[in-house]
Amino acid sequence: MNIDLVFPRKNENAFLKVAESLGYDILIFAYEKKEEVPLKKITHEKIKVMTACNEKARNADMIIAKHSEQDRNVIEKREVSVLYDLETEKRKDFLHQRASGFNHIHAALCREKKVKILFSHNIILKAKNRGQILGRMMQNIWLCRKYKVPFALASCATSPLEMRAPHDLKALGIILGMHPSEAKNALSELIKI
Repeated sequence: MNIDLVFPRKNENAFLKVAESLGYDILIFAYEKKEEVPLKKITHEKIKVMTACNEKARNADMIIAKHSEQDRNVIEKREVSVLYDLETEKRKDFLHQRASGFNHIHAALCREKKVKILFSHNIILKAKNRGQILGRMMQNIWLCRKYKVPFALASCATSPLEMRAPHDLKALGIILGMHPSEAKNALSELIKI
């Protein structure tokens, strides 16, 4: 089952057309604020549509959280299902370790609270420091594997043209250090929430 998470800007129908042509089964529309979440459920004949929001919203299917300085507090106190964009940490990398926005303490908390880590293709696509972002993602995948934290892979596109096919995202996961079976599972991990 192929799932993608995208951030629409009142262009949900365009996303659905592209998702259908790319072969997705489920499309998750993520919104920054609860006021942006549509009151009426979006439907499509071939693709199941779900919604996510950075805030608790009664018409959203899941709560997601973008990386911030308050990650530990967010994981411990809120009912977050997914944590994303960890690699956008502002601090400089250390000599023998990357400042990837994720550490062993966060990993243990994520495993305990059943919070998934989402790796976004879109931050690689738009980054000026791609090498640094890729290295941070590799370190975070290693930490997730070591501490048995479930992780997912999605395009996190903000426009329909930024979406990628499932096999492209799977290839990205393998490049980042996932085993082929892990990369395949990462494409369907978001449905297990």
